[in-house]
Amino acid sequence: MQIRFRTKQQLDFTGHRYIIAFNTSGTGGEPYLVYANAQANYRDLSFEIVVGGNGGAAQAQAYQVFRQPGLGGIQQGTLLQLSGIANQLILDPNSNGLNTEFSLTFDRTILYGYGSTPPPSPSGSPSGSPSPSPVPTATSTGSALPSPSPTASTNAPPTTAPQAIWYVNWWSTDAATNPQDAPGVGGLTDTTFQFTVNTSASNDNQYTVAPGSTQATDPSAQITGGEVANSP
Repeated sequence: MQIRFRTKQQLDFTGHRYIIAFNTSGTGGEPYLVYANAQANYRDLSFEIVVGGNGGAAQAQAYQVFRQPGLGGIQQGTLLQLSGIANQLILDPNSNGLNTEFSLTFDRTILYGYGSTPPPSPSGSPSGSPSPSPVPTATSTGSALPSPSPTASTNAPPTTAPQAIWYVNWWSTDAATNPQDAPGVGGLTDTTFQFTVNTSASNDNQYTVAPGSTQATDPSAQITGGEVANSP
């Protein structure tokens, strides 16, 4: 799958975070920025890919909303960074030559995630001290994310027809992960935008933000459109 993210003016990977959100569950619907937080239990959000940097080259990192039973049996969501996927998630930070579009090309299996079983915590002390993540997730709140976990080598593919339909959304934030923009007429609070991809078929679909939509005033955060090309 390849996904493109377009902004009004030049992308600013240091001062902003650009997020592509997914609902791959086969239930629910479009993931919206207004619900992409712990208070809303990451409603309709399965995964997000966050693109940004801290003065260096832009990087892409993927996160899963891992759900496990909490008090009263509620499936509580926790953001978990996926690791060991560098060769399966390729970022082109200037895919249109104008610095207003980046693209991500990736193996869809990375978004099968860890299923219902969390990856084991690393045992013992790692060799060397890992550097802090340069790209904080746009939707995390409260405590820090868990440390990167072992590769999700036991990923399970979709098992039902509805799971072949993915809902996709595009968001931008500032470097402190404060929301800046989202497609749809309502901007940050929009709950009308819809974008689906049939992952079992070859397709290439685009959207352009409608005139008159509420948008970010910062042109580097202002989303103008996006595209998803899928090959099964």
